[in-house]
Amino acid sequence: MSAEGKQRNKETLIEMVKLSYNLTGKGKGRKRTLNEVLEIINDKETYFSNLAKQNLISDILLEE
Repeated sequence: MSAEGKQRNKETLIEMVKLSYNLTGKGKGRKRTLNEVLEIINDKETYFSNLAKQNLISDILLEE
């Protein structure tokens, strides 16, 4: 699939990610859960914006 460039299509990319998570122990040991990866695929700007806000809040709380 990937060699054919099918990952350029969002729906096919989602199918590939789901397949890879199923083939490799349902994502055990991965940095991100399947839901996080799918969220990034669907709206990466919002995901990383929210992540940056969470990191900023954590940094502020650590300074206190």
